[in-house]
Order: sequence, then C-alpha cells, then structure tokens
Amino acid sequence: MQRCLRYTQDLGLPAFLEPGTRRILLDTNTVGAVLMPWQLGRTVAHRLRWEGQLGPVILHPHSDRSTFLTQPLDEQASDGPASDLSLLVRMNVGIASRRVRVVLPSPVDEDSGFRIWLGEPNLCLPSQRAVFDALTGAVSVTASAR
Repeated sequence: MQRCLRYTQDLGLPAFLEPGTRRILLDTNTVGAVLMPWQLGRTVAHRLRWEGQLGPVILHPHSDRSTFLTQPLDEQASDGPASDLSLLVRMNVGIASRRVRVVLPSPVDEDSGFRIWLGEPNLCLPSQRAVFDALTGAVSVTASAR
C-alpha cells in the first residue's frame, strides 16, 4: 500500500492496488506505455537520458522486455506511431492501447527480480514521439554499424 501511495502522491501516477492481489496497476487512459526488447530499450533509454527526456522505465528481466511510461498518445496527431508502424513491427515494439493496465514494480516484484525500475522513477513523462525518435535514432545507428 505504501508503494502505491508513493506512486500516486510523489510521482503523480494514477496507480491502484488490484483487489485480492499485491499487484500495483496503472491505467493507460492517463499515461502511455511503449514496450520493446530490453537490448533495444537500453539504447533508447541512453538516448533519452542524453536528451534529458528519460522518464520511468520498467524492466522485465525474465522476459527481456522494457516498458517506457510516456505521456498519453494523442491519436489525432499526424506524427503518431502509425507513421512508424513498419519500424515498430520490425523491431518488436508495442504500444499499449487505452484501457490496458500496466503493472508497476511492487516490493515483491523487486525482491524477486521479476519487475524492476531502471533507476529511480521520476516525474518526467516524455512524449511518445520522443521515444519513437530515440528508437529511430537507435535503429539508424545500429544499421549504419553493420
């Protein structure tokens, strides 16, 4: 319960406890989420940190995935993920749709190493466009190195 309160009060994340479990959930109605393989996520996180736009990132070591929390997607924006769809599919990147729930790290998750934060979570929620731009930059650097 204390962790859930910290997420809501200190970080402004509208988190809540799932009834009957110890899972802390976050609705993607007010926050966006971009999921990708961790190897790619490391490069994207590095680029976002360098640009001063790195927000909260959840690592899933057992599935080798990462979840970048972002501002909600503006589905009306012309520069949304649809313009990057082929890149997203090729790179195994997913975008959480609205009405999806993201599980935030709980003390039990962190103790088991199942779900952990990359660094200390912060208040900065980058736009999904910033994450896509960092992804595109990471992919272009990887492609030119081949």
